[in-house]
Amino acid sequence: MRCIEYADKLKREGWKVLTLEGNILKLYKNNQITEINLDFDTSTKACGTGIGQSWTSPTNIYASDDAWASYNIGPLTASQPLYAYNFGFTLPNATITNINVRMERHADYSYIVDGGIQIGLYGGSFYTSKADTETRWGNTDVTVSYSYTPVQWGWDGITVEDINNSNFAVKIIAQNINEDLYYIASIDYVEIIVTYTPSTPSTIIPQIIFI
Repeated sequence: MRCIEYADKLKREGWKVLTLEGNILKLYKNNQITEINLDFDTSTKACGTGIGQSWTSPTNIYASDDAWASYNIGPLTASQPLYAYNFGFTLPNATITNINVRMERHADYSYIVDGGIQIGLYGGSFYTSKADTETRWGNTDVTVSYSYTPVQWGWDGITVEDINNSNFAVKIIAQNINEDLYYIASIDYVEIIVTYTPSTPSTIIPQIIFI
């Protein structure tokens, strides 16, 4: 049994989780406080502290292959950012009309929601978050889409050079809305679809008409 499942079992039996520090779970029931050592499950990292913890296997987001980047998120807290960048765009001279961020993801329990979805330049500025903070992540992989114009993303002056920059990125934060337990957010794949209008000028060729 994974330690997060064990903690849920205790909660169903009436125990309230007070704190989780490392592998020490402190519980309260009937005016009694007890501590349980969950050291048997450290290999899964299902009950890590989350403090300073980064996403595991972040490069798993490169392909839709059921290999996930994951983050174990503490009660009422957000994950650290997960950045997807270096998409390899080579757009011609154009006007950017729409940017669609698509993410395939799930959670082990339905207490994970978006904490932030932003576009920007990795190592630089990021813009308006388009996160859906109401919809809970399901427990099986689904693909969600965040499709907006540059103005709606808050990046009105975005250029082709920005899109083609290897640091062009999406910044993803997941949020745990449960007040008691840690839950895991998992992301399988991230992609960006850019819609644009080419700016190639038309050429008028004069014609000579013989009568």
